[in-house]
Amino acid sequence: MNSRLINVLIIEDDEDDVLIVRKFLKQSEFYRFETTWESSPVKARKLIEDGEFDVFLIDYRLGAENGLDLVRYAHEKNILKPSILLTGQGDLRVDVDASRFGAADYIIKSELNASMLERSIRYALTQGKVIRELDEKEKKYSSLFERSVDPIFLATEDFKLLNVNKS
Repeated sequence: MNSRLINVLIIEDDEDDVLIVRKFLKQSEFYRFETTWESSPVKARKLIEDGEFDVFLIDYRLGAENGLDLVRYAHEKNILKPSILLTGQGDLRVDVDASRFGAADYIIKSELNASMLERSIRYALTQGKVIRELDEKEKKYSSLFERSVDPIFLATEDFKLLNVNKS
């Protein structure tokens, strides 16, 4: 079977967890996963910015920092690659924050298996593709709005101005 190559950045400070994730990824029938492991959040930021990866698997607990910091960092840098947060313990607050900060998924490590991980990555990649397409369209229409020689404005139903172009 001709399988698609997916480049994964694993940001995890526990080598045993990295080995488990890699083992699960090798079990995929539909994808070939190329993994890079980074344990340092500081070095991970540079790798995230380099843009060589399709998806980020980020541990929640990373020493002095946590994975939410990296999810937020990628989101603030407008890096539109999906992040999946992995955690040792379920916590509704962390789950909600992960979603709010832009994580595509939140997985409890003790519940993780090969099928779940592959499905989560597949869904995250699909979601990421849609987000990138929306971002491209937003930039295109924003450019048309700003560069138009005709005056254009956006307003609410009660005529409160939301945006006006320079024309």
